[in-house]
Amino acid sequence: MKLATIALVACALTACSSRAVPRDKGDPTIGPSTNVAPEPDFTSGSRLRAEVYVGDDAKILRGWFDTSLDVECTFRLAEDGVVRCLPIGGTLTYSDSNCSMPYNINGPYRSTAPVYGTTTDPCAPAVIYLGTGEPTALQQDWVRNTSGECMLSPGDWEYTTIAHVDAHTFVAATITTTAVDGALGIQTLAAEDGARAKLFGHDMMHDDDCDLLYGATPTICAPRASTTFASYTCAGAIVTCASGAPSTIAMTGTDCNVTAATAVPSTCAVPAGHVALAAGSSFDAPLLGEVVIGESRIRLQWVTSAASGTPLHVASFYDTKLGESCSAVRTRDGVLRCVPPASQWPGYFADAACSIPIGVESCATPPLVAAEHHYFARGSDLAPNTPAYVYGYLCGETVAPPGAFTTTPLPDDAFAELIESTE
Repeated sequence: MKLATIALVACALTACSSRAVPRDKGDPTIGPSTNVAPEPDFTSGSRLRAEVYVGDDAKILRGWFDTSLDVECTFRLAEDGVVRCLPIGGTLTYSDSNCSMPYNINGPYRSTAPVYGTTTDPCAPAVIYLGTGEPTALQQDWVRNTSGECMLSPGDWEYTTIAHVDAHTFVAATITTTAVDGALGIQTLAAEDGARAKLFGHDMMHDDDCDLLYGATPTICAPRASTTFASYTCAGAIVTCASGAPSTIAMTGTDCNVTAATAVPSTCAVPAGHVALAAGSSFDAPLLGEVVIGESRIRLQWVTSAASGTPLHVASFYDTKLGESCSAVRTRDGVLRCVPPASQWPGYFADAACSIPIGVESCATPPLVAAEHHYFARGSDLAPNTPAYVYGYLCGETVAPPGAFTTTPLPDDAFAELIESTE
């Protein structure tokens, strides 16, 4: 059994990223082209078809398509207490400020596909409604956000006739956990039509779902969060929904780079056998490894058990030419490409014409800087008090902030092309 004891400390810098940042431990192992590919991460069923990104001979699951209902769907806990592939569609709106009376569905104008609306309370099973009739211009109504708060709707077009859809309309699935070693388990979702997918990790010691945490040294399987925080090593309390909704974990706290502390709905609480983690405390987490497997430029980066080295789950694409993990992004030329992690441009320029961006160091700086779908490679560090420019009404002179560095523009075709496909 291999474990990592992770101290929960506050992240002192902003602009951290909890996903897809360079690992301090170095590059993942690059498996030889003779490696036998592991069992596929997913399989289509007779009704649910896997939607994938494809790069060379590598494929990554991006979602599911229900061929019977003609809609994309995602697995959630339905109102009958069963995990089902529920439609991804419009936003369910309510006629009251307590979001208790379903009223309309915000959706695309004159959609050719059915327009479904789903309740979004993070601590309650999902209820599905179908919009019918002609869409009308938006009237003032209310929506529930992913934190459970009821707020005024900013919607578009609405389908004013809605009907409740029975949960049995949607494909059911079960989730099983298989122990890999004493600390780590792998979760597999199996749908009743034969569709299958790996959901990745389960911390066997704490009986909590977990996921690959980039940026930690060493790489660990940390509790899965329902909200993206700047760094999972920042302070916070970990809670799960009392309703038992799968993989619904929230963190609260203000030590991370978040706009505000995530509000945990009153129906959520720390369940029996779980503990709240505060700044300065620590927990034992399963250790993970990574290996890149494939034969072409774009390969698959797999998460492995540190104990056995067995490939368990696909984490991302890996571009062997750039030497970086990458993910699907549509670049300026409109082409879907595999682009490495990029930090957002902080607003500084190196020239008086305000045309050459400057990057700034953060907790864990990705290899690229992104500015409005333009990508720039990192250059050299800038000395303190180097002149820089910011654009307001005109391009004005200022001083580059600490940690600033130059950048070099990259053409779109520096990144490998991907395609979208349905299996």
